[in-house]
Amino acid sequence: AAPILRNGEVCGVVSVGKPTNSISFLIAIAQKRFVLSLGLIALTAIVLGVGLSFWIARPVRKLTDYASAIRSGGQERLPYLGKSEIGQLGAALEEMQNRLEGKNYIEDYVRALTHELKSPITAIRGAGEILRDHVGDADAARFLDNIDTETARMHKLVDRMLQLSRLENVRHINKTRFQAEPFFRALTGSFQTRLAARNVSLEADIQPGMQLDGDEFLLGQAVSNLLANAIDFAPSGSVISLSACRNGSESVIRVRDRGDGVPEFAKAKVFDKFFSLSRPDGGKKSTGLGLPFVAEVMALHGGSIALHDAVPGLEAVIAVPIGA
Repeated sequence: AAPILRNGEVCGVVSVGKPTNSISFLIAIAQKRFVLSLGLIALTAIVLGVGLSFWIARPVRKLTDYASAIRSGGQERLPYLGKSEIGQLGAALEEMQNRLEGKNYIEDYVRALTHELKSPITAIRGAGEILRDHVGDADAARFLDNIDTETARMHKLVDRMLQLSRLENVRHINKTRFQAEPFFRALTGSFQTRLAARNVSLEADIQPGMQLDGDEFLLGQAVSNLLANAIDFAPSGSVISLSACRNGSESVIRVRDRGDGVPEFAKAKVFDKFFSLSRPDGGKKSTGLGLPFVAEVMALHGGSIALHDAVPGLEAVIAVPIGA
């Protein structure tokens, strides 16, 4: 379009037009090409998505089938999963399964062995008691005393091994809330004879109105193990301290003796199974399963156990979370 000027003023316009029919077919062709391209792109995306999903899901499905077969007790071999992260995960699962199978085999073997040992040990103890009634010689009586002592120790070891083995297979415990004062009163009462035999006294300081959260039986066994250790290592005429109080979000129980403490070389081994130190009263050792049992109980409760040097003696501290 162009203006028409007359004496400097616009008096009209000249317009030139062309029908759109001449380019309509070009627009139609462009639309068809666009739709076709969009369809091809969508189809390619679908194919790639399905292929990628299959490529990822196939090893995951193989790994899932493998885990399901192992859970059902099968002896499946790990399928080939490639060298990707899924393949590394499968290798880690296979290694874990092999280690667990070895651990379970050993635990089952030890459990069966210790259970079978109970009968012959009981028979030996019974035979020793019968022989004692028919022996008058002092040397023979001393030998029978040794038999009684060692069979009692073996019987205790077997019981502890069975107890610890059962505890290691526990994954969940039933926690309850109970009063601390009667709990500790019952525990200390059960040790009165042993305390008197060792000429040791026990002082208990329990926070009034305190409550404990956890498995009452297992916590009682744990504290009993700590008290038994303290009595064994406490010098004659000394005092053992037992205290319990709440500290923030934990219930803290402390057992302290006035003995010689733990030697430096033994501090890293005291929680190892079967490791034990000689008792001061005769050089004999315990089963070496008491502190590992306590550590296992604390692990089930989400708590902790620690041993600290005291002046003099040793203090065992267990912390149990508050809240069932």
